[in-house]
Amino acid sequence: MTTKEYLKQYQKMMEEVRCLDVEIEELWTQLTSATSNNDGMPKGTVQDRQTKLHAIMADKLQTKRAKKKDAEEVMAEVLQTIDKVTDPNHRQLLFERYIQAKEWKDIADDICYTEEYVRGELHGKALNDIRFLMG
Repeated sequence: MTTKEYLKQYQKMMEEVRCLDVEIEELWTQLTSATSNNDGMPKGTVQDRQTKLHAIMADKLQTKRAKKKDAEEVMAEVLQTIDKVTDPNHRQLLFERYIQAKEWKDIADDICYTEEYVRGELHGKALNDIRFLMG
């Protein structure tokens, strides 16, 4: 696993959680509008449909909880690694980019450097710090 892949694990896992949120929201919409979707065609009862939607939603909620817990564990590990970086600007850059998912311009503003410098040279140095720590 590359240094960037290691650092991006948390963001990717949280993206999966956000996708599950969208799916759960859609299921909720379907559940709350289930009684109005009866067009008279024989598709089973509204209650059968709601039961299926409830089961799917329960599975999605369980999956979301598990993925969120896993993401929190990965975040804790990545944070421990970032906290070992000695340079405070490198630490802040890594935290803001890989934990908070901030844009380069915002990070540059926060640490008072140009975006080009932060995105290029400073980011490269910060990644080297992590590579060194990972052994």
